[in-house]
Amino acid sequence: MAEQGVETGAFGGWLTEYLQSSPEHRDYTLYFDHGDKLKYANVLATKAFCGDAVSNSNRLADVDVVVVRSDGVADLIIEIEERPCSPKKILGDVLALMLCNHLAARIGGRQTYFEFSNKTTFIVAGIQPGKGQRLTKIKTIIEPRLHGIAAPADSIDPANIQLIFAEQIYDVLAQLREIVVERFPKAKGDMS
Repeated sequence: MAEQGVETGAFGGWLTEYLQSSPEHRDYTLYFDHGDKLKYANVLATKAFCGDAVSNSNRLADVDVVVVRSDGVADLIIEIEERPCSPKKILGDVLALMLCNHLAARIGGRQTYFEFSNKTTFIVAGIQPGKGQRLTKIKTIIEPRLHGIAAPADSIDPANIQLIFAEQIYDVLAQLREIVVERFPKAKGDMS
């Protein structure tokens, strides 16, 4: 079995280079976990918490990838599960972030805080076995019912939560790349 986080780190590296290669995306900063800290300065842990300042008593989750606007608002948050996980684990990822109202990352030796907006998107992505009903359950029960849940006003809007699952991690990452390219399109004629 491959080491946990390898594909997440590779995706974070791709996304870093994608955003940095376009002048129209320079107002966004990406932080990601599980990457090569010698190659990328933006590899760090991003903590999700409830309150005004992060501590061990109010930290509920870590997120794998966060794209932040220049005004400190988290635009896109991604959690990648590289191993098959139960519906309970998926819901745990979602609920933990829905209970939070801020993100924090230690940058340059001090905590930097990020907020959510009503447009912040949270994606939980990962692999599921093709046998059985897990993939069907995610799309037909979990995601639709999740969108109907009420969340605190300063949290992630459940309507902005997407669940992206497939049998192979490469298919999941391909779908994530498509979402990123659609959300952060390059200018016409920009082939970088």
